[in-house]
Formats: sequence, C-alpha cells, structure tokens
Amino acid sequence: MAQDQPLVTMYYRDKETGWEVARFDDLEQSITLPCPEATLTLADIYEGIDFNQPLSEES
Repeated sequence: MAQDQPLVTMYYRDKETGWEVARFDDLEQSITLPCPEATLTLADIYEGIDFNQPLSEES
C-alpha cells in the first residue's frame, strides 16, 4: 500500500498459473481477499486520507 497515493499491489497465488500480481489505483476499485473472505474498496482502505494535502517531513 502506498502512503502518498491510492495504490495497492497485491501478490496472490493462482492454482493454475502460479504467482500473480494485481495493481489497484482507483478509489472505486474493489479488492477481494480469499482468506479471510472479504472485499474492500480502496476508498475503504484510504478512508480519511487527503491525497491533496502535502506530506509533512518528520524531524
């Protein structure tokens, strides 16, 4: 999961093709997790985050 933009990269194993990569970069997209069975939108994951606000530098 990226901290500065809505971006999630998911690695998963497919029974037929082996390891696969899926990229999600739109807040309307949904990610389905196999275990535990759940579906999340990127909007759910990034709830409360304002990507237009500049990042503050920590001292």
